[in-house]
Amino acid sequence: MSEEVGTLVRAELDRARYELTETARETGLGSLALTAGGVCALLALLSAHEAVLRAAERQWPPPQRAATIVGLGYASGAAAFASFGCWRLRRARAASREALAHMVPDRTAD
Repeated sequence: MSEEVGTLVRAELDRARYELTETARETGLGSLALTAGGVCALLALLSAHEAVLRAAERQWPPPQRAATIVGLGYASGAAAFASFGCWRLRRARAASREALAHMVPDRTAD
């Protein structure tokens, strides 16, 4: 009987090992695909930046003026996104604190 149990346990361990290996392989492939997608997105952004800069250079010569204007546009966008992100994080923190306050009883009232 113990031999049968040992065989069943080994079979289950082998099955679990196989499933974990397959899951790890799939996770690795998914991570690789996301990384490659990120690199492609970065290259697309760099290409778009160059196109915007070249178009701005035609509108506002000399090239330094166009680069300054495009840089100021990027800085304005960065400031707006950072401000919005901080606002959202403050809201999320307040909501988390409120949810925690509802879940944990107030012991100071006793």
